[in-house]
Amino acid sequence: MNPGLDLSGIEKVAADVSDVDSLRRMAQQCDVVINCVGPYRFYGENVVKACIAEGTHHVDVSGEPQFLEKMQLLYHKEAEAKGVYIVGACGFDSIPADMGTVFLQNNFKGKNVLDFLFTLKYELIMLVIFLLFIYRRFEFSRILYAVRR
Repeated sequence: MNPGLDLSGIEKVAADVSDVDSLRRMAQQCDVVINCVGPYRFYGENVVKACIAEGTHHVDVSGEPQFLEKMQLLYHKEAEAKGVYIVGACGFDSIPADMGTVFLQNNFKGKNVLDFLFTLKYELIMLVIFLLFIYRRFEFSRILYAVRR
């Protein structure tokens, strides 16, 4: 992680997952779509289809086995034929652990983990609440963002 990296100049493209034309226009403008919309079983398939149709790579953080398997069964051959990578479950279950590790690195001042846990009970509770909030926000978001080419 590079805390000095400024990404503010990178243009983002928004699309509505309920609007297939919107998804295709988005995919036309991108090299890679980073799909954080969910639940994927409701909103993910149209994004995958739009990416394949437009020759755009797709990465998601889905942890939904049925969705991941369905996408592989339905779209693997078409994606392969077009040279499009459809990467599912990228980072799934590692993001909360990574966030927790960064939190510990930034705040650990004790001699051992128990010192840290006993002195930061409130902060840990707030961190758990924050992570649950973030998860629920992404879980039900209907707006999809991608990085413009």
